[in-house]
Amino acid sequence: MKKFFNNQYISNIIIGLIFLIIPNLVPLINSRINNESFAEEFEIFWTYKIDLWLYVVTIFLLILGLFTVHKLLNNKNNYKYDPESITVDRQLFQKIQKDFLRQDGIIYWLRTQHFGSAFLDKYMTPLIKIEHESFKSDFEFLNPKLESLKKIMVQDIKHFNESLTTNTFGHGRDGQSVPPEWRYEQKERYENAVEELNKLADDICNSYDDFIRQGRKILKV
Repeated sequence: MKKFFNNQYISNIIIGLIFLIIPNLVPLINSRINNESFAEEFEIFWTYKIDLWLYVVTIFLLILGLFTVHKLLNNKNNYKYDPESITVDRQLFQKIQKDFLRQDGIIYWLRTQHFGSAFLDKYMTPLIKIEHESFKSDFEFLNPKLESLKKIMVQDIKHFNESLTTNTFGHGRDGQSVPPEWRYEQKERYENAVEELNKLADDICNSYDDFIRQGRKILKV
């Protein structure tokens, strides 16, 4: 949901719809209160005579409100770096990209692993580490947009880790899996667990891709 509302184009459409819908709510409410048809109340509302100055002030306030909301939505995307601050964000970005969530490591595994099969414990380590790092006060980007994208990604990782804890158990010497016996003894539970893990893994990959693409554009790395 956050991704949806962070999209500037979508946000502008929503704001426009709000200003379009609100004037039509008044005749709708009046039609219910007065037991009149919506068409009659609609005509009364839109043909009601008001002083010109009041009309001008109302339009001005609506435009001012729209401009203010639009500016607030855009401000968080207009962060300006200086040489020191961009270095700080680049270091954190590269730490996440190269140390915690490597494209050719954990991310590749998440893209290709089907959780109807067992997997090695070692694959859980980077995800647990980055969740622990997320509680540190210096594990934050100065750029609000990057920090927002990182938080979405970390939240997806936390959800995945929680599901692993709930739905997988030791398998063999160094492995984990959704219990194979569930497939026969608790078929619905087994299918739900596998489906959930596959979906949550996809969520991580999607939020990771958003984070990496935007980070490279913003930080020029």
